[in-house]
Order: sequence, then structure tokens, then C-alpha cells
Amino acid sequence: MAKGSSSHEGLYFTWRIGKTCDAFRAFISKGKDNPLPISAKVHPTLKAINNLLKAKKLHREQAEQNSDFKKLKHRLEQELGSQFALASYRAMEKIELKSKDFDFEPVLEEFKAFKDDTAIPVDYFNYMKNFWLPWFFSKGCTHPKQFRQFRNQAELHVKTAKKRNGEKYSHNTYNVLCRTINQFMFFCEKYDYVGKEDTFKIWVSLTLEQQKRDHSENSRSEDVYALKDLEDIKIKIDKNYQEKPDMKLLAYGLYFGVITGLRRGNFAGMKAENLFPDAKIPYFLVRDNIISGRSRGKKGYITQKDATKTSTGKPIAVQMVQPSIEIITEVARYLKTHLGAKELLYPNKPGQIAKTWKRIAKECGFKYLTPLDWRHSYATIGAIHLEKMYKGNPAFLQRCCLHEDYRTTQGYIRTHAPEFLDVFSMPLFGG
Repeated sequence: MAKGSSSHEGLYFTWRIGKTCDAFRAFISKGKDNPLPISAKVHPTLKAINNLLKAKKLHREQAEQNSDFKKLKHRLEQELGSQFALASYRAMEKIELKSKDFDFEPVLEEFKAFKDDTAIPVDYFNYMKNFWLPWFFSKGCTHPKQFRQFRNQAELHVKTAKKRNGEKYSHNTYNVLCRTINQFMFFCEKYDYVGKEDTFKIWVSLTLEQQKRDHSENSRSEDVYALKDLEDIKIKIDKNYQEKPDMKLLAYGLYFGVITGLRRGNFAGMKAENLFPDAKIPYFLVRDNIISGRSRGKKGYITQKDATKTSTGKPIAVQMVQPSIEIITEVARYLKTHLGAKELLYPNKPGQIAKTWKRIAKECGFKYLTPLDWRHSYATIGAIHLEKMYKGNPAFLQRCCLHEDYRTTQGYIRTHAPEFLDVFSMPLFGG
């Protein structure tokens, strides 16, 4: 690491030698204190310098001759050489949550406790602290009762705010961003931090016209597994892992998650003892729900007994239906035969499910879709074959999807799926 000079006392630069380009670093030293390294993630000018070095693949000798680098370095020296530089940087680095009018820090903790009855109390806390409070502070607000005057601008903030990487927030996050500030204001009113006249709600939605104008790119896949895809996948698993029983067992375990459309947490908690392929009406029990502890402020994973996303306290029996009773019962019998009763269908961490399925898809030669797409596939196939598989009753499909309302199930049905075209080639039922 090579040191560089600066014309400002207490400010100095260093270079970190890299393979394709060097990195520029800055430090502020105040008296006998240890030098404070300036983060390129926090300071915009230092970030711009390193982006320049990376884009043009500049090493130190080349950079010091580059006019753009010289300009940015001079600006950085002026910014960090100011007598207020340290305080200014600290303001960038960490939000000051206590103002002369209001101490936000304990209130945020109370807000997190208030939302503890939801699945994402930590997310509410983080969105409020990192997304909303810095913006309201930038408007000069020192108390929640002042937030209301910026209600309209808050909606615009949701649409225009950018993440650290410079990209706009996905429109899929609009809902949670709006809900966070709405719930925070409701909390403040309920516990007398503000009056009723100070509260407000915002709502931002993406119109069809905005989508047509491509104001937002929906990165989520619209693809699903068709019925024939599911049948072909089993054939390819059988063929490819004929001499690899361990891999076949792993693939069959994941395949069961695909053909049942279970949420990842409930699939991760599925054990061999929960399968009943030889019952008069073959079924499986949805019991444990294994979820990430991050949104609940805990490390690792949490196991919720007899729970789904929308229910708790009792197991749910779900009939074995897709892709056919013959296929799903064959897979279930294989799993029960080769696994211990208490063994999980997928033995690794829930966070590895998608990665493992992707590897299996590549090895066996079928298309890879995410666990979320599995749920969409199940609902879509069920809608297409409603008469044959669910006796023509949407409520049966809704129940097998573990949804509280059929409108939720409708949201999972991908009507643009190519398999919908095949409906027109099917013989009419009863015809």
C-alpha cells in the first residue's frame, strides 16, 4: 500500500495496488486519534474517483496524469480538508436520530416491538430508519408531527428514490415502503407522539400506462412449468440418476416441492412421516415452517410448529393431486422408503433450495424455475385443469394452494402461460 500526499493537515491518501486497477483511499487524522478511513460507499466524491479508476482501468501512475482524476482529487481535498469535514462525514455515515425536539431512537425500538406481531418487524424498523427518516430529516423535520406537510412529496420519494447501487427501488417494494410510513404514523398517533390531525397515509401504485411506457422493469419471471414439463422432469431425473441413488433421493425431495407448490418454508419443514401416499385419498400434512430469523432479529433459521404463512396451531392435510396421482404417490413412496420418518425431504438449509434445484436442472437437462415459480406453476396448472383435478371447484384449488382467499390464488395464476393455449385443444368436459 503506497502513501500519497495532501496539502491539508490531517488528511492523507493511500493507494491499494490492484490487478486491473488501483484503488484510492482517504484518511482523516485528528491529533493523536487513530486515522479515520473514509468509506467510498459513504463519501460520493471518493466513490466517483474509484469508479473512474475502475472504468478506465487506471493504476496510480496513469491516474496521476489523468485530468478527470486530478479534478476529483482536488474536490475531495477541499471537502475533507474543511474544518467541518469530520462532522460532515459522520453525518453521512450515521443518521443522528436525536433532535432537539424528538428522540427517534427509542421510538424506533418501540415501533419494532409494536410490529412484532407481523412476520417482518425488523424490516419495518430498517425501512423506517434507512429509507424514511433520512429523507424527512433532509426536509428539515425534527418531529413526526412535521411529516404530514411532505405527504405528497413522500409518494414521489417512493417512485424516485435510489438504492446505494444507483438503481431505483423495484415497484414490487412500493407496497412495503408505503405500509411502513403508514404504520409508523398510526403507531405515533396510538401512543400519543402525534395528534390525529398529524397522521396521514400514502399509497403508490404502478398503473398499466406506466408499465406500457416501461417506467419500471419487472424482473420477476412469468414462466411456469406446464403439466408436460413436470412429467418430463421426473423421467429425466430417473434416467440421469439411475446409478446415483443419493442424488435421485435429493432430486425427488425437491421435485416433491415443485409438484406441490408449497411455500419454501413449509417445504423445508416437510418430513417423510408427513407423507401418506397409500391412504384411501393420498395426502400429505403441512406442519413445520422453517423461516429465516433475519426479519425477526434472530440469527439462523426458526422452526414454527404446525404453521404456514397464514395459519398456526394445527397441521393441514393437502390432497396429492399434481401432476397426477400416480406420479406424486410414486415419488412419495420412494421418499418414505429411503428416508427415516423424522428426516427432511430436503436435508440442507432452506436458503440452498434454489441453488440445488438449479444444479439438478442443469445436470438433467430441464429448465430451471425458482421456488416462487413452483407456486405459480401449481396454481396455473390447477386453474387450467380445474374440472379434472379439483372437481371444478375453485375453493379446492385455493385450499391446496394454502391461500385464505381465492383472490390470492387468482393472483398466482399466470394467464400468459403458453399452456393456456392448450385449453382450446382439450375436449369439452361432459361432451
